[in-house]
Amino acid sequence: MDKVEEVKKLKQLLDEGIITQEDFSIQKQKIFDFSDSTEEKSTSLEDYEKELMQQANENKNEENDEQKNANISFYERERLREKAKLDAREEIREEKQQEFKGKIHKATNNTKRIFKWILAVFCVIMGLGSFGASTEYGTIYIPIGIIFLLLGLMACPKVTDYTVRFEKYTKFKKTIVIILIVIFAILCNI
Repeated sequence: MDKVEEVKKLKQLLDEGIITQEDFSIQKQKIFDFSDSTEEKSTSLEDYEKELMQQANENKNEENDEQKNANISFYERERLREKAKLDAREEIREEKQQEFKGKIHKATNNTKRIFKWILAVFCVIMGLGSFGASTEYGTIYIPIGIIFLLLGLMACPKVTDYTVRFEKYTKFKKTIVIILIVIFAILCNI
């Protein structure tokens, strides 16, 4: 087997371009001592050559497989990098969207609060005006003034912030407002 190993080394040198085909043939003849031209030695030489060619092909296949694996891992790494970039972009987009929604929510709440203040001031002014009108036009305006003052207090954001603690009041606040408006409508028709 020492001869086979030497021929393999020579073949490797030939494949790498270090020696020429002529040098390879000369060295191979020296290794196998071709001075005897028996049929047996030529057959074994052909077997050796076939084995060397098969091993060279296997080595090339292994190199190709390694290169394919390297390419696959390269592409896999690139795909993962792109996915990470897309995930980061998506996360930034979601953060901006949440920030925008927060600003819209805050602006909406501020608008509602301003509207409630305007409504509260209007109701208090109407209630005080009703008390003033009761001296000239009759006592029917006193209950209307009380209803307006109650509606003004219920609409006031400061009072609402304070009364949030009272669950039963908060639960029935809309019902109370509807009842007050119905009583107001009945009093206006009298």
